[in-house]
Amino acid sequence: MNDLLAFAAVAGLWFLMQFVILPRMGVPT
Repeated sequence: MNDLLAFAAVAGLWFLMQFVILPRMGVPT
């Protein structure tokens, strides 16, 4: 189950980067 939790954490950070960091850098969504 730890692998699943780790995957969920990585996926969460990835979506956070897509929807928060990229727009802040000026990349159109």
